[in-house]
Amino acid sequence: ANQETPALSAAERQRRKNAVFSRDELEVRIRNAVSAISNIQTQLMRGEELYNEESSSRGNIYKGWENIVDSKDAGGGNASQGLSGGGPVSRRIPSSSRWFSNS
Repeated sequence: ANQETPALSAAERQRRKNAVFSRDELEVRIRNAVSAISNIQTQLMRGEELYNEESSSRGNIYKGWENIVDSKDAGGGNASQGLSGGGPVSRRIPSSSRWFSNS
């Protein structure tokens, strides 16, 4: 999904700088930008949720790592076991644990 944008020539940069768009073209560009931003926000939220699920039993940047020693003593406790288990997994996490998607 990550695609590198090729470097633009000086002529292309100048052409884009002087471009004039119709109302319809601007509306399409705005819709595309809003859609792209929404997709990025969704990816950030999912990443935070997965990080929270996978690290909640061991410790993480939100809660600290005090439990990491305890989880090693208790057999490691794998938070991802719930992902393949029988019931639905809640991905709700507190707002205070959303450092990126709430910024």
